[in-house]
Amino acid sequence: MNQTQLDQLGRQLDNNPLEVLILSAEQANLLAADHATSHWSPTQAPSLCVRDDITQASGLLDSIRPHYNDSLHEFVNTAWGMPALLGSHDAVNFARFVRDMGGLNTRVRYVNHNGRQYVVLSGYPGLRRILTGTRYSVTNTRLIEMGIGRYGIRGSSLSGFKLSCYFAVGVEFLEWFFNSEVNMLDLLGGIGVELVKAGIASAVGYAVAVAAGSILGFAAAPVIAGALLVFIVGVGLNWLDKRYGIKQRVQDSLNYAADNASMIAERFQELDSRKIRSYVEHTFGEVVDAAVDYATQETKSWILRRLPPGTLPARPYRLPNLNILKFPKL
Repeated sequence: MNQTQLDQLGRQLDNNPLEVLILSAEQANLLAADHATSHWSPTQAPSLCVRDDITQASGLLDSIRPHYNDSLHEFVNTAWGMPALLGSHDAVNFARFVRDMGGLNTRVRYVNHNGRQYVVLSGYPGLRRILTGTRYSVTNTRLIEMGIGRYGIRGSSLSGFKLSCYFAVGVEFLEWFFNSEVNMLDLLGGIGVELVKAGIASAVGYAVAVAAGSILGFAAAPVIAGALLVFIVGVGLNWLDKRYGIKQRVQDSLNYAADNASMIAERFQELDSRKIRSYVEHTFGEVVDAAVDYATQETKSWILRRLPPGTLPARPYRLPNLNILKFPKL
C-alpha cells in the first residue's frame, strides 16, 4: 500500500470506531442491570483525531506557502527589500518631524553656559507644535524624543537598530516557517548575519547623522542624513551578502559543526597535555633568558656611562663576563 492509501485507511478507522467487549453471562447481566437503572455514559468520550488536526494544519500551510513564496519571500530576499521597509518607517518619522517642527528652516546651535550645554533653536517658534521655546538643555526629554542634539541622535539610532533587529528576526522566522528545507541552525545563522548587518548600518548612520548635525546646523539634517546612509549601507551589505554568499556560508558552517561535533571533539582529545605543557615551559624559559641577557647588557652600558673619565686604566680593560652566571631556568 502506498502512503495515500494508508492515510485513507487511517481516516476510515478514525471515523468508524468499533469497540468489542468479551464478557461472561454473569458480567453481561450485571452490566445490563446497571444500564437499565442509570444513565450510563459511553465507554469512550468523543474527541478530535490528532491525525486529522495535523493533516488540516499541514493542508493550511501548504495553501499559504505558494502565496508567501510568490510575494513576501521574493521581496525580502532582494538587496533593497528590507532597507525599503525600514526606509518607509524612516520616511513616516521624517514627515512627523517636519510637521512638529513647522518645516525645515529650524536651525540648531550648541552653547555652553555655567558648565552646562544647551541647544539653541532658531527659526519660527510659532510654527512648531513641539519645542516652541528657543533654548533647551541637551538632556531635555522632548528634545531627545525629536532626535535633536547628541543624545537625541543617539536615541534615534538605537531605536532604529532595535527596529532593524525586530524586522530581521521576524523575516528569518518566516523564512524558516514556510521553508521545509531550512532547519533551526539555518534560522540561527540567518538571524546572526542579519543582526550584524543591522549593527553596521546603524553605526554608520549614527556617525553620519552626528557629522551632518555638527556641520550643516539644520535640525532636520541628522534625520535625513542618517536615514539615507542606513538605506544605502543596508542595500550595499545585502548585495555583498548575495554576491559572496556570506549568510549561506555561516549556515553551512553551523551545520557542518553540528554534523561533525564528535569528530571535532575527538581531535581536541588527541592533543597531548604533556606536550603542550612542555612547549609552554620551553617558550617561557627562552623569553626569560632573553630578558636576562638584555638586562645584563644594559647594566654594563649604564656602569660605563656613569664612570667619570680616566677611572679605567689606559690599557685595554674589560668588565668581567657576567654571562658565566647562569640563572636557573623556570
